[in-house]
Amino acid sequence: SLFQRVFTDNGVSAVGVDSRTDASILTYVSYPNALVTLPPGVKVPPQRIFGFAADFQNPDTTAASATVEHRVTDGMQVSIGYVRNRTRHLQRRFDNNLFPPTIEATGLPVFPATRPDTTIAQLDVNESTAKSEYDALILTAGGRHHAALQWEGNYTYARNWDDDSNERSVSRQMTLNPYDLASEWAPSKNDMRHSLAGTAVATLPRGFTASAILIARSGVPYTAVIGSDQQRDANDNNDRAIVDGRMVGRNTFRQPAFFNLDLRLMKAFPLGGATELQLLVDVLNATRASNKNLGNDGVSEFGTPEEPVETAGQMLYAPSTARFGGPRQVQLGVKVLF
Repeated sequence: SLFQRVFTDNGVSAVGVDSRTDASILTYVSYPNALVTLPPGVKVPPQRIFGFAADFQNPDTTAASATVEHRVTDGMQVSIGYVRNRTRHLQRRFDNNLFPPTIEATGLPVFPATRPDTTIAQLDVNESTAKSEYDALILTAGGRHHAALQWEGNYTYARNWDDDSNERSVSRQMTLNPYDLASEWAPSKNDMRHSLAGTAVATLPRGFTASAILIARSGVPYTAVIGSDQQRDANDNNDRAIVDGRMVGRNTFRQPAFFNLDLRLMKAFPLGGATELQLLVDVLNATRASNKNLGNDGVSEFGTPEEPVETAGQMLYAPSTARFGGPRQVQLGVKVLF
């Protein structure tokens, strides 16, 4: 997508002229003649240009991990592990056609109204200068008690920081100030500080089997933005919100935690030989957790102190019935094994 934007439609612009408001266009061209040049008085504004830095390169990752396992009893084992991941040369993109900004008392950088190159608008250059770091401590335990119960669980305490979480976006550009990239270093939008997962299968009398899957995690970060261009950089996406008189940092707020518990009850009926009939009842998201969030971009519009947005900081989206963690669902199933 990034290369397509540079090499296919770079600088291409559509200009609309309405004959209802500018009748002179009808005297300038008529069907089936083509419009070879623009009519008098119609101007094309400076264009947004995309490019790649000359030293652009693919990311490289250095990873290390270590795990110690211990069998507590014949039916139970535990482990503790550490994971380290360091990635450099991640893709990021920001406007290179801006003069240095003036920093307001709130901390918001405001750019001059003019640009270094007045023949174009934004000069959005893809660079490979972003970086990320991930550290995690992982605790795992599992066991089997005869044939009646089998279980496993793991807990992860992690720290995931970066200075750009754009996920190769071709639209949003969240960098606040190209002249101060160090201030972008903050928790990644995927930073899950605490994660817990567990599964259990229990064999019950009379051919019943019960099982459960639990996944829970703490809330991921989000950035509070104004939602309109207050910096004069022609970008509505990156203007950070002003809270209590100061501009907030990148990913300084947290979304709600995520919780999902799936349950299954199965009854088996032997039909002779190797054939078996199974009746199943599944309950997905049994606790009916809302799991609301702010969407993939992880931003919330706050507006300005003078014109605040009513939904600022409110979680507006929830997984659909087709997504993991969606509303509670109950489904019945029949399975034949032969």
